Amino acid sequence: MKVMEGNVNAKCGERIMDFYMMIRTSSGQAARYVAANLPGPGIRSLCCHCARADLLQNGGQQTIINKSTQQMVNDICHRVRAHFTKEQKIAFSLSIDATANASMLLVDKTQMVLVGGTPPHHSIPIPEEYRGERLSEFLDKEMKEFEKIDTGRTLATKVKLATISFQKNGQESPLLQLAARPQTKNEASNFNYKIVDACLQDESDLCRDGWDISFTFITSFWALK
Repeated sequence: MKVMEGNVNAKCGERIMDFYMMIRTSSGQAARYVAANLPGPGIRSLCCHCARADLLQNGGQQTIINKSTQQMVNDICHRVRAHFTKEQKIAFSLSIDATANASMLLVDKTQMVLVGGTPPHHSIPIPEEYRGERLSEFLDKEMKEFEKIDTGRTLATKVKLATISFQKNGQESPLLQLAARPQTKNEASNFNYKIVDACLQDESDLCRDGWDISFTFITSFWALK
């Protein structure tokens, strides 16, 4: 593949952007390769576009980490009321799975925080004085705190992700990434119970309001740990 000529900062059509976003979602390495060789959006622009799309898909929430039960209830209710009618029979299921991740601190420049630790140290605000050339200094400083034994800080080794799937959702995506929790291997938490409670509360509240809706819980063996 060779570099193709094209207009600088040319506007892309909706289908073209969907194509690039699909590649970016499937493989970050493939997205970088395509962005470097085809006259489409650059990788930085593509990442920002995907982040905005995720934000809209998630009901305007900045993050799905450590949501409260009420926030999850509101998100599910918003999706149902926005995409269905009371005349429809609605079914949604919950899937919880765990994915291993590299143990490290990373910079989230959209919110200017360090992420990578386990709660309550998952999101560490970056002070104003460190947001420029001194950012690496702050990163090294915080990493040393995680390396100490007596600070109670630990880096996450996996992330639990709760995903809602709606049946007969029309042309909209049937999936809603509801909540996530970074944690260490075999760490015990009430994450699964909070998610199920939120879904049961939504089912009860919507049925009481005249909606024909049912809920099913699906999980994997690894998510139970």
